[in-house]
Amino acid sequence: MAARRAETRREVEEVTGPLWHPRLMSTVSQQGGHIHVRLVTQRSQFLCAATLGVGALMEVRRLGGAATLGDLLARGVSRRALGKGIALGQIERPLRGVYCVPGTDLRLVRATRLNAPLTCVSACELLGLPLLNTDARAHVAVRRSTSVSLGAGVRPHYVSEDISGLPINRVQRRLSRTDAVGGRRLPVWRIVDHLGACVPHLDQLVVLDAVLNRKWMSLGEVNRFTCTPPARVHWLREHADARAQSVIETLSRFALGEAGLEVESQVLVEGVGHVDLVVDGVLAVELDGRDHHSDERAFYEDRRRDRELALRGMAVMRFTYRDVRYRTDQMVAEVRAMCQLLTTRGLERR
Repeated sequence: MAARRAETRREVEEVTGPLWHPRLMSTVSQQGGHIHVRLVTQRSQFLCAATLGVGALMEVRRLGGAATLGDLLARGVSRRALGKGIALGQIERPLRGVYCVPGTDLRLVRATRLNAPLTCVSACELLGLPLLNTDARAHVAVRRSTSVSLGAGVRPHYVSEDISGLPINRVQRRLSRTDAVGGRRLPVWRIVDHLGACVPHLDQLVVLDAVLNRKWMSLGEVNRFTCTPPARVHWLREHADARAQSVIETLSRFALGEAGLEVESQVLVEGVGHVDLVVDGVLAVELDGRDHHSDERAFYEDRRRDRELALRGMAVMRFTYRDVRYRTDQMVAEVRAMCQLLTTRGLERR
């Protein structure tokens, strides 16, 4: 019981901010959707009871940041508590029947109104997965038999199965912010599958590499794709690489491979560590992201790695995000020229 009261105190402090100071708290109890806090002021010894609707805010947060009125009432949150939360600026009602934490992404709000999970690019963006292009619309998974008006700003992805009955693993349970709306969940493999209907093949490969690297799905689950065209499913299986650790690594690997070069990802070199790409077995390609070298230590570590690779007889070329993303042809041409030069020199030495 004491642990529960301590936990409630922490939750109250989190949602109410500096208005409630822990030294002022005397007792905390919870009944239904209300948190009852009895305060003792330091200047006077009288007690004042304040009933706040912070319980409503806690429930909204537990539901991922947005919830329908029906879901909240079912969890014991009263309309009065919701009204109090709105009056205090702790909760917003952006759409009729939908309550959310201030600042909640509008796509999540729209999905909540439909009681449908976000999917495709919307879910990927909120999950922090890399996207080459975004979409302001809310991409949601809905049953084909749905009779609810979708409204503006919604891109539906129709599914035939019962969404609430799909199997969920530990990854989906942790990603409650986007794959659990109104208690419904969507597996990560299905989110990636829906990309096949909206984005080019390379965009989908970037996301697939990322989820494979994070172990959010397995390569075998690509075989379960039904929204992605069969030809692309085969292409994804052939080109996916769970070792890829960044967008530009996927893009570089694909571009160099398409140019006929032999590319291997995340090659472990003794004394150096993992090299982003090794091309034709003679050239190390290192890729620097947009936030690379934000600290001095990383800058000097890269120079040490370059020297170590040179001592082992391997040349190094470095490319930035801009090089890979917007000057792809030039990058490929430079890598090809360097590989040819290194190969020629190697033959001459023999």
